[in-house]
Amino acid sequence: MRVGSSIIWFAAILFSFQSCNGFPVTSTHTSRDYQRLYSTSASNSFFSTSCASDVFVLSFDGVLADTINWKVNLAIDVALETWPHLQDYLCTNEEDRAWIVRKMSALSHLMISDSDGMMGCDFVLLARLILEEQLLDGGRSLGVKGKYGSKYHPSQGTSGKVVRKSARHSSRPLTVGEIAANWMDGLKETTRIKYNLKNKDPIPVIKKHISFMAKDAINSIPTINTLIGEELLKCGSKVYVLVGHESQIAMVQASIKELGEKGENIQLVTRGCGDEHSKIVENLVKNASGESFFYVIHSSLRTLQNMRSLFGDDSQRLTNGFGKSKYSEHVKLKFCMPSWADSFDYQQAIDVETDPWLNLMEESELIELLSTRISMT
Repeated sequence: MRVGSSIIWFAAILFSFQSCNGFPVTSTHTSRDYQRLYSTSASNSFFSTSCASDVFVLSFDGVLADTINWKVNLAIDVALETWPHLQDYLCTNEEDRAWIVRKMSALSHLMISDSDGMMGCDFVLLARLILEEQLLDGGRSLGVKGKYGSKYHPSQGTSGKVVRKSARHSSRPLTVGEIAANWMDGLKETTRIKYNLKNKDPIPVIKKHISFMAKDAINSIPTINTLIGEELLKCGSKVYVLVGHESQIAMVQASIKELGEKGENIQLVTRGCGDEHSKIVENLVKNASGESFFYVIHSSLRTLQNMRSLFGDDSQRLTNGFGKSKYSEHVKLKFCMPSWADSFDYQQAIDVETDPWLNLMEESELIELLSTRISMT
C-alpha cells in the first residue's frame, strides 16, 4: 500500500509539473517528447514557469461539421435564383441534382479562398459554370457510363430539359481536374465577368440571395460531429468557433443546439468589415493575456498558410508543433489541418506534410485534447 501510494503521489506531482510549465498535457505526448523538450536549456526557455491556458480556435466548416452538402445545395438554389433561365434545365429534386452536387463537392477545397468564398459566392459561380458547361455539351454526356461520367454528368432519368445542339457546335464539359487546375488562375474571375447581370458584377446580387435563402435552408442543417461536439460542451478551455459568414450564424447555432445546451466557453466568431479568418485569429492572438497556447484547426489550407505570418519573419524552430507569436513570446501557436474534414484530399495532405509550419491533426487527437480539459464547474 505504501509503494502504491508513493507511485500515485509521484504521478500527481509529475502531472502538475508538466501542466504548469506551459506544455499542453495529453496522453499522446510520449516520454521521448518530454526528454527532447526538456533536455536542453533552449527547449526549457520555450516554456513558462506559470500555468498556461489553452485556447481552441476551430472552423465550423470541416472541423465541427460536414457543411459541403449544405453549402452546395444552397449555392445551386442561389444560382437558379440569380440566373432564372437555368431553372429550365435543372429541377430542384434531390435525384436530378445529384450529379452536380457530386461535382461541386469534389471541388469544395477551392471554394473558400477569400471572404466572398467563405460566404459561399465561389460555390454559386461554380454552379453557374458547371450548368453552362453541361448545356453547351448539347446532351452528348447525358446518361454516359463509366466511373467518371456516371458520377459527374446527368443520368438518362433526369427530368430537367436538355438543349441538344449539333455535334459541330457542342463542346465537352470541363472535368473536375481541369476546373481545379484553373479555378484560381483566372477561371473564377472569368466566370464572374462572363456571367454578369446586365453588365454589372453579379457578386452583390449573389450575396443578397445567399443572405436571404440561407434562412430558409436552416431546415436542412448540417450535423455536428457528435464525438467532438460532446467534448466541446464539457471543455474547460476557451473555444472560438469560426463561422464563414454572419448569414450562417443561425445555421451554426441550430446545429450546436442539437447537441444540447451550448457551453459557456464556446464563442461563435464571424468576419466583420471584410476580415477573413486569418485576421480574426490575429486579433485573438494580439489580445491574448498571459501564457497561452493556441490550437488553430481550420479546414482551409489557404487560410492556414495565411496565418503563418503570425510567427513573424524570423525563422524559428517549432517545438511539438508550437511556435512563438510575433506579438508575444508568451503566446504560442499551432496551426493544424483536420484530416477528417469533408474537403480534405490527398494533395492537401502532401502540402501540409511538406510545410514546416503546419500540422496534420487526426480526429482522435482533437477529441483527446478536449477530453483532458474538462470543466470543473
